[in-house]
Amino acid sequence: VREVWRIIPSEDRGNPGAIATAVRQKHNKIPLFLFNEIDGLVVNDPDFVGTWRSLSDTGQARFLMVGYSAISRLSVLNKPDSPFFHFTEGTNFGNKAIALTALSPSAAEQLLTLLETSELGLRWQNKEQREKAFQLLIEKSYRIPWVLQSYGKLLVEHLEKDRRDTLALDDVKMILKQEGRLVWQYINNIDYSTLGYHGKAKVGPGSFRLILFALARQHYFIGGEQAPIRDPRLRERPALAPGLGFTVAEVQEAVQNIIERLLLGREQTAFEQWFADLDLDQTLQLLTLTLALEPDPFQSDRYGFLLHIVPLELYQEYGEKDPTLDDCIVNEAISFIQSMRK
Repeated sequence: VREVWRIIPSEDRGNPGAIATAVRQKHNKIPLFLFNEIDGLVVNDPDFVGTWRSLSDTGQARFLMVGYSAISRLSVLNKPDSPFFHFTEGTNFGNKAIALTALSPSAAEQLLTLLETSELGLRWQNKEQREKAFQLLIEKSYRIPWVLQSYGKLLVEHLEKDRRDTLALDDVKMILKQEGRLVWQYINNIDYSTLGYHGKAKVGPGSFRLILFALARQHYFIGGEQAPIRDPRLRERPALAPGLGFTVAEVQEAVQNIIERLLLGREQTAFEQWFADLDLDQTLQLLTLTLALEPDPFQSDRYGFLLHIVPLELYQEYGEKDPTLDDCIVNEAISFIQSMRK
């Protein structure tokens, strides 16, 4: 860092572009900038923030930013003229979103340990309950940081309400039963119309759900007792493994199969026409901006379900009553057609 600092003129040391140039000259590497609490910059100096986007799009730098309250409040993630619009993959869809994987098990445990070691100062009834609670929270959260943090917040609020400072396994089970489907809520509440799709097909808030459900059915739910979704070790398998990952052509085939086998009459005709107009390549690329899909880094037209989240959540919701998702998909198709008529 000192070597890089020496070759940057003093007046340019607050300029990320100058720093990036110096890093390339000295080390032939791309710098990663870490920014904490960026909300003030977003509000007061958006032009400066815009320079980060330019550096990111041209591959000169990468950015890790913390502090999204202003970004969320101003809805700048969904505005095409905002520097934050599709920041993770640039304006060219050839550079798909960078898929962040789950925390490691040890990192997830460290995050949960903050319930005890931070100023909260909570404690567990005993070691056995602590271990079982950690296992349950880590499984239900997919080791996604914001989900783990949300579970922690719910636990703290629950204990504050009861005026206690001792955690028990029953507390964890209770909050998971009452409010634990955070990821399912996330999936249900994705507004696909805000992802920036441009094309002939009309895209509404829930338009891509049927495609995701059809893919989950084809690659995870078909096969009876041998179906991948019934594998107790599914979470240990890579989402892009053979049989689980899928190409654009395989997505086309899976959805077409659903149209022909499960949909009838007006639903079949309407969805078939919409799907024919849909730019499927662009759709799958956009879905990597959510927790739904991750791109295959070695094959440009191939994807998988990120951490198996969508199939696992569908199984939890429908697995017992609708083991192949047939009824779920038919109902989703009816809802889709109704939403397109509004």
